[in-house]
Order: sequence, then structure tokens, then C-alpha cells
Amino acid sequence: MVRWSAAGAGKLQQLTEGRGAGLMQGGTEGHLHRFQIQVAGMLALGVHTGGVLGKLLSETIEAIDPGQVEGVAAVGASRLHIISLSVVPQVLPNFLSYILLRFESDIRSAAVIGMVGGGGIGFYLWDTIRAFNDREAATVILLIIAMVMGIDVLSARIRQAVI
Repeated sequence: MVRWSAAGAGKLQQLTEGRGAGLMQGGTEGHLHRFQIQVAGMLALGVHTGGVLGKLLSETIEAIDPGQVEGVAAVGASRLHIISLSVVPQVLPNFLSYILLRFESDIRSAAVIGMVGGGGIGFYLWDTIRAFNDREAATVILLIIAMVMGIDVLSARIRQAVI
């Protein structure tokens, strides 16, 4: 059986504000620690996304049709013109699709990373779940879903405009 008291509620408020239980000390140190946690989460997402995008985008460039490059080069175009007139039109739709897909995936991953201690909206969601604030947790979950859906709609419109 769990007993709630005013002192327990005060302690919970201190924890969620970042003061207490040795997790984050108040003052400048608490803000610095919170910043370090968020930077670690951003680095984890950034390094993974950079690696995945590097592989996907390099494979896209390798798979272009060499006939278009040879055709533009045959009329005496400079290297810059060859790239801008034959390579970019071939790779731009795939580049855009991969980048938007990874952005959408990173939004979802950021919530999970936050729940395991990486900061951000996932940390706030985990705090509300642990504090049994069901309405607030549901609101945060709906916010994450709305954000992912909005990004999906926006990326579909961008793809239609470019492709």
C-alpha cells in the first residue's frame, strides 16, 4: 500500500524540478547536469543518424545512371554543371526521402531516449508516468503522436513538391 503525504509530494516535486535525491543538485550544478544529459542524448541520435544517412546517401550516389553524366559531359559542361545538371536531379528525391524519414524516426527515438535518461520530452513523459499523473502523461503521449503525424504530413507535402 502506498501512502501519500504532503512531505512525500514535496519530495516528488523536488525530484521533478531537479533538486534532491543526489540525482541533480540545485543551482548551477543541476542545470549543468541536465544539459550534459541532453547533450548525450543528442549525440547518440546524431551519431547514429549520421552513420545511417552517410551509408544510404552514398549508396544513392553510387546508383545513379552514368548515361546522364556522360551526356552532360559530352556537350562540354564543367564539373559543377555535370553535378548540378545530371547528378543532383537523380539523387535529390532519394536524399530528401531518406533525410525526412530519419528526422521522423529521430523524433520518435528522442522520446524513448528521454525515458531512459537522455532528457527532453521523454524524460518529462517518464516523470509524469512515475508520478501517476495519468492525464498529464496522456497529454504528452498525444503531443508526441501529433508531432510525428505533423512531421509525416509535412514531409509528404515536401516530397510531392520536389518529386
